Amino acid sequence: MYDDTFLKLRTSLTCRPRCGKTACLGRDVSRPYCSVWGEAMTITRDVVSNQLLAYLNGQLSLAALVNWAENTFIDDVLAPESDVDMLNDVLSYLATADTAQFPLTWAICAEFLQKLGVQVQVVRVQESA
Repeated sequence: MYDDTFLKLRTSLTCRPRCGKTACLGRDVSRPYCSVWGEAMTITRDVVSNQLLAYLNGQLSLAALVNWAENTFIDDVLAPESDVDMLNDVLSYLATADTAQFPLTWAICAEFLQKLGVQVQVVRVQESA
């Protein structure tokens, strides 16, 4: 079955422009297509921040994050128009974050999340016995 990260990400994606439904849960999270029309999804600051937070929380590997970021350039739509340049900057870096020239450090992640409108606070999580 799919993990919570997959389900949370899917609920934030909506089809463009036809059906308005959330993405198909039977598809790979790195390719969010509409289950009805098979079209690409709209990528917003919420979608990008959810992926980055999933990575920081250990729910998504660096390889999966890089793969997802690379795939957003294939045929997904970035929105709204006022965020496109910022989203392109963040996604371009994330797509190369598996190289030595573009390390994905905590400082860079925090800066990206700030640009995406997310305040980050690190807290200790107690593991249950």
